[in-house]
Amino acid sequence: MNTENNQKKSEILTWLAGMLVKIERFEDAQSNYKKAIKKNPENMQAHEKRGDLFAKFCRYKEAEQEYCKVLEIDPKLSKVQFKLGDILYELKNYEKAKEVYENAITYSKINSKKKKQKLSNMYDHLGKALLKLKRYREAEINFDKAIEYNKNHAGAYNNLGVLFIEQGDEEKDEARKKERYEGALKRFNQSLVIVPNYARTYNNSGIVLRKLKRISESKE
Repeated sequence: MNTENNQKKSEILTWLAGMLVKIERFEDAQSNYKKAIKKNPENMQAHEKRGDLFAKFCRYKEAEQEYCKVLEIDPKLSKVQFKLGDILYELKNYEKAKEVYENAITYSKINSKKKKQKLSNMYDHLGKALLKLKRYREAEINFDKAIEYNKNHAGAYNNLGVLFIEQGDEEKDEARKKERYEGALKRFNQSLVIVPNYARTYNNSGIVLRKLKRISESKE
């Protein structure tokens, strides 16, 4: 009976913390999430939301701990796997982030209710981790997958362009170097068709135009 009572109190504290987040009383919210977890250490929602708050304020190690606690209880929660992957990426643990993103995708496929857009984002983030590891072919495959699930994923097109720039920078053969840069420019243009005011892509487009010695276009 006491256990059941604690679980109920934990749920109420979690709800209260959520309300406090909405009115931006973040410290009070954290305090209530902590109390909720003390009442019921297996309250996955409290752990997850506490992790979200830590992530919001760039307290990545603490966010990682909270998400890991959720996954100890239920390892197949693809949403939390995805969040953990993002945290590991911010911590520059790209190899581990890659593994976690792969888990998120695996469990997302099992869940038939997952929307294509979310799966697209998972492939895009996995591609970014692989790009940091300079595993270019695998990164390209995952960016392509992101676009396959969401044709309007401007970020995935942009990231493909970044990948092609990096490949071009490492290429010794001038013809192949130019081919990579042209490929990058094409992806940036595709990104800008979807989101015309995408500042990051505009910047990247200017970089590749300068590499192609098309200076006048980069100033437009």
